[in-house]
Amino acid sequence: MRLNDGHGQNVFVHFYHDRVHHLGGERRRTLATVHLGPCAKKERPCGTQDAVVGYAICNPIDPFIPILGRKIALARAFQRANLSVVQRIELWKSYWDATGVWKKDKETNKMVLIKTGIPERGLLGRTRKKKVA
Repeated sequence: MRLNDGHGQNVFVHFYHDRVHHLGGERRRTLATVHLGPCAKKERPCGTQDAVVGYAICNPIDPFIPILGRKIALARAFQRANLSVVQRIELWKSYWDATGVWKKDKETNKMVLIKTGIPERGLLGRTRKKKVA
């Protein structure tokens, strides 16, 4: 996935999901690789030398939700890359636009973003019910 940082520079992001043994059990892991320039190889993780990797490990009692894993791993990768606040804001905008819903406009015959990938309510797009005591 190619994202724009708002200054005309393209940042490449790749996601990789696998299973790892962590603290005595098997867990699902999501890796986000962020780098500038072309990839070192086509396999994932791409192994580019200047790449920054962020990760998310799913708790065994929680369901594995790839969208949530990608969001957490990408946030950690951006944090480790020491990007400025302005760059992070533009990269997140570009990410949500890239993961949104696109539709072909009949009049202009171009692809138009009709919904961004940003959840409307809560982290996963829904709110948790509050327990009433």
